[in-house]
Amino acid sequence: MPYIAVDSMRAFARNIFERSGATLTNASIVTDHLIDSSLRGMHSHGLLRIPQYLDEAADGAFDPTATPEVLRRDGARINIAGNRAFGQVGGQLAASEAIDAAIKEGCSFVTATNLGHTGRIGTYAETIGRAGLVSIVFASGTGLEGRRVAPFNAREGRLITNPIAYSLPTDSEPLVADFATSAAAEGVVRSLRNRGLPAPPGMLLDSFGHPTLDPNVLYGDPIGTIALLGGETFGYKGFALSLLVEVVSTLAAGPEFDDENSPHNTLAVIALAVDAGFRHRLERYLAFIRSAEPINPAKPVMLPGEPEQKAAASARNLFIDDVTWDRLATWSAKLHATMPSIESDALA
Repeated sequence: MPYIAVDSMRAFARNIFERSGATLTNASIVTDHLIDSSLRGMHSHGLLRIPQYLDEAADGAFDPTATPEVLRRDGARINIAGNRAFGQVGGQLAASEAIDAAIKEGCSFVTATNLGHTGRIGTYAETIGRAGLVSIVFASGTGLEGRRVAPFNAREGRLITNPIAYSLPTDSEPLVADFATSAAAEGVVRSLRNRGLPAPPGMLLDSFGHPTLDPNVLYGDPIGTIALLGGETFGYKGFALSLLVEVVSTLAAGPEFDDENSPHNTLAVIALAVDAGFRHRLERYLAFIRSAEPINPAKPVMLPGEPEQKAAASARNLFIDDVTWDRLATWSAKLHATMPSIESDALA
């Protein structure tokens, strides 16, 4: 499985996105987003998405040249027309608008519709956290394709993985949590399938609703589903959260849930201004949380986002699974791009 130097991968990804029709600005935003995700060990939202985006752009699912724009601004309530742009470009605009409005109004609520795949939504939460604000981000979509999560006690997909992210401004890096309301994001299952690995128990169900460890069930016929957050016993909690995410990020923004005339991705971003003493109170609270004696001393208490931050700090090269590498090679040949060179190992 290839490892690629960060600078080499960054140059390659920007180049191949531009060759596929993306503007330099859009190619740079998306490339940086995907590389950052892979460096954090979040391969589900990292480099494995490059072939997906190239396929979708070629099929006309979204427009790599498009720029999102503010459609309506009513005080702290802002609606962004995605214009079929890259989701990461729309997410960056939504975070920026949420920051400006919250600083002015005390809080803000921004929705964005008609976007391509929005990527790791923790990125947008983190951006808002760095501005000294509390944030909550929801992501969902429209259309019936990709509904790989079944309602509680059902065996047919009706829900999207409907992730939630939030950030809290601290004295250092923002605390960021980012998770699907299902047991895993679809990209996690795809990454396991690409690497020939089994899914962990409790992640997947076959078409009969029976637990399975085979990632291929999510892409077969008949199709399986991703389990809800909380699993067979407590999945009603993930179900309830999933409904909230889709209603707030899609229906409250205007589209119908089964609208097929868009690239199927929506965002809702909430930002809250805090008083001058908030960080002090938060730091004391987090110190109290950390003070809990761990079950295993070798595994200290870690706050949300810390494992990913540690992974990014220690990463030297980028991992790509063989399936993604082969698909990149196919696209490189088609677009006359030069593939990046392979490093000897992860730390070379």
